[in-house]
Amino acid sequence: MANYRRKERLTYTPEDHAEIGRTLKMEAEWRNTGIHDELQGWGDAHEDVQFGIDGEEYAIHLNHTHSDELRDLLSPYIKVARLVLDVDGKPPTQGPPVQ
Repeated sequence: MANYRRKERLTYTPEDHAEIGRTLKMEAEWRNTGIHDELQGWGDAHEDVQFGIDGEEYAIHLNHTHSDELRDLLSPYIKVARLVLDVDGKPPTQGPPVQ
């Protein structure tokens, strides 16, 4: 006859929850050492691509293949679109590149 253990219900204090949260955060920071392609969720990203539509601005880390695909997809629209300039008559500034 098999020997079964009775499962005990564990209770945690608020301090336990705080410690668990700190541990999980440290583990997540440890695992997130590189910048990954956000479209596929893995693999190195080579570029931070910024774009806007409907008054919203977006940025996404992509590898070369995905950034080329996005540019190819948007190319016919960009060719006939007007560039939006800031109050000084310059194109809006971009954020820093991916390191």
